[in-house]
Amino acid sequence: MSRKKREVRNITLEMRTNCKVGDPQPSVRVDTTGRVDKLRQQMANYNLQAYLIPPSDEHLSEYVADADKRRQYISGFSGSAGTAVVTLEQQALWTDGRYFLQADDELDCNWLLMKGGIDGVPKEEEWLAKTLHPGARVGADPRLQGSESWEKLAEKLAKSNIELVSIATNLVDLIWPSDVRPQHSKDPIFIHEIQFAGKKWEDKVAEVRAEMESDGADMLVLTSLDEVAWLLNLRGNDIPYNPAYLLPRRNPFSPPVFRSYVIIGRSNVELFIPAGKITPAVDMHLNVNQCGEQECVLISEYTAILDRLRALELNADIKKVMMGKKYSYSGGVSYAIYSAVPERKRHVRVSPVLSMKARKSPEEAQGMKNAHVRDAVAVCEFLAFLERERFRHASTASTSITITLTAAPATRPFPQIAAGNVWDEIEAATKLEELRREQDHFMGLSFPTMSAFGPNGAIIHYQPHPKTKRDITADSLYVVDSGGQADPHSSSSSFLLLLLPSPPPDGTTDVTRTTHYGTPTPFQIEAYTRVLMGNIDLALLTFPEGTGDSDVDIVARNHGIGHFLNVHEGSSARFGRGSSPIQVRIYGTEEHKFEVGHFLSDEPGYYQDNEWGIRLENIMNVVTKETKYKFGGQWLGFEAISLVPFESKLINSSMLSNVQCHWLNSYHARVLEIVGAELRKQGRVEAYDWLVLKTDPLVCASVLAVVLNGDGRWRRNSKANERTAESTPERPVSATVPHTTPAFDLVLDPASRHLGERRRPESTAEGLADTKSGAPWYFDPWYFAPSISRLVMPVAQAPAHLASDEYKVEYS
Repeated sequence: MSRKKREVRNITLEMRTNCKVGDPQPSVRVDTTGRVDKLRQQMANYNLQAYLIPPSDEHLSEYVADADKRRQYISGFSGSAGTAVVTLEQQALWTDGRYFLQADDELDCNWLLMKGGIDGVPKEEEWLAKTLHPGARVGADPRLQGSESWEKLAEKLAKSNIELVSIATNLVDLIWPSDVRPQHSKDPIFIHEIQFAGKKWEDKVAEVRAEMESDGADMLVLTSLDEVAWLLNLRGNDIPYNPAYLLPRRNPFSPPVFRSYVIIGRSNVELFIPAGKITPAVDMHLNVNQCGEQECVLISEYTAILDRLRALELNADIKKVMMGKKYSYSGGVSYAIYSAVPERKRHVRVSPVLSMKARKSPEEAQGMKNAHVRDAVAVCEFLAFLERERFRHASTASTSITITLTAAPATRPFPQIAAGNVWDEIEAATKLEELRREQDHFMGLSFPTMSAFGPNGAIIHYQPHPKTKRDITADSLYVVDSGGQADPHSSSSSFLLLLLPSPPPDGTTDVTRTTHYGTPTPFQIEAYTRVLMGNIDLALLTFPEGTGDSDVDIVARNHGIGHFLNVHEGSSARFGRGSSPIQVRIYGTEEHKFEVGHFLSDEPGYYQDNEWGIRLENIMNVVTKETKYKFGGQWLGFEAISLVPFESKLINSSMLSNVQCHWLNSYHARVLEIVGAELRKQGRVEAYDWLVLKTDPLVCASVLAVVLNGDGRWRRNSKANERTAESTPERPVSATVPHTTPAFDLVLDPASRHLGERRRPESTAEGLADTKSGAPWYFDPWYFAPSISRLVMPVAQAPAHLASDEYKVEYS
């Protein structure tokens, strides 16, 4: 049965936005016409009709040093995913949905923009086959292409009589002026001590050799930077993040890896690293030149790796050389490394270090948890700082009341941001970093902070820039996706650290929250709630040992996270960020098994193009679970180690199942217990008060009941009459307040925010009196408005007119 030929549509420049005559140009758009012209001159010198520029470095890293951002230099596009292809007459860039809107803004109007993975959009080889003539030559740097992708592309192009040509000299390097191009870091590497790593590097090497022996390999070549750093218990600063909103003096410090390769033989270990990176302490740590009875490491120049591998042609003792296969976030071995090994000796498989690294030791796992507690302190204080809720704090009086909701026009935003001040995305991101720096052991950001308001939140990997920054107002959603690196060698009180016999181990954090400082729309509330439901559903899973991501990918996507390493790493599971709360896996042919000690992210999202975005991310630890009847062997589940509350005003609790609701209440109780204690310990009172408010439990459907006090009627007093013109002896008191849930017959406790509690007011000011008892009760509609979304009576059918952003609340 023949396969139906794939239909490919024609992508034109007319499809770009803001590219017609007279259109306003995005402030971040970069005109790279002159650079592309110079590249074409070099292409002509090499008799090339096309040239590929991927985003990667020589180690196929997800994030690269500024000196290796060749794709960004030639195209202007700064996202981490996307490949540029330049022919003698056209230029095109492929990226996925995470970066498509960003690329459309940043690319000048000479670039075709391809949204990869969309039906009908041509793939790179399809576009080249259609654009080039038979016999054409397509050049690429073999150091920047994975071996598997190189061979597949070469095979596909060959079907159109087009040759993929290896060009050892990178053509972008030839046109990138040295006085403009950033330099690679010369910072020395440092030791990740055994009490934090949990295992000696010599023991790790022994485990790797056991894997090699079982596979019949004589040699293993490690090319992924995080694998080298993990194996040797070393860290570095060769790929610092430098987001546009940070000043150079801040020197962001992440991910803590360094340019290097490692070759492991049956009796030797060789580290290829740039000169000047090894300190005396590292020299001693690696037992350099002390190769007697103990394991030692030979040091070689970074650029000598290819010659070392080519020399294997003459080494009859080395018959099988293991190299890493592309897997999850790990790019695998480059074509340059792969092709340097004699063909008969090549053996490509998933690196054994990848799975070892993903299984965190008890010390590493505890470090991850410690890091997330302190990180949560910073994030909670940041969110509290931005919000600065301006409740006119009620007295302690309260009662339960029954209300009826009807549509009403919008009123003032609630609450206000930063006590009425307006902050922009960059100021917010900078403030968050400052608060993280106040925490002990902070080393730097684990990735550039995504601080995105309104339409910028729909750009999945948006980074604030002076030209694109927006004010954070009360009109839309605000998304902040951020993380830090923590290491016990760094402390705000470093002189005290020397006195500690065993400072706490630390790790890498990554957390995302979405909030709204005004009145969210019903659409935004439903979208947020459904994203939250997806997040909770994954957290609730219990599954048998040996379960893979393909068995749970319908719940949510995620990515693995490193211990003081990369924020993204290949772990038991890798799912990516997508456009809906229930998503499918990215890698359809890979299976990733969950194991105890794996850390991964749970981050479903929803993105409304050009309007707003929602993402909720927790880091999860794979742990053992007890089942009621203990059947079928060991069962596993997840433990959330990110400890930041979700935004209650965006939650429609009537949509949550009892199980989801109780999980959320339990999670918030744990956040308050753990993070609250740390906030109080550090004297961060305002953040603690904010946390108490944000972790107030939802009333789940199973425990909600309508409570009537007296005859359910209220009588006004003079103060209430003065305050609310509509309040008269003949009419019930009314007030217009934000409402977030299409439900009715709600039971609310305006002061204590809990059902059933009754307290006497401190005064009768602005109070109401219960007609049965005559006791005055305090009432402030602006105070209890946030509770409406919490104390919801779930109903099968809400009135159709309850579909407005706000509702009038009538008390009768």
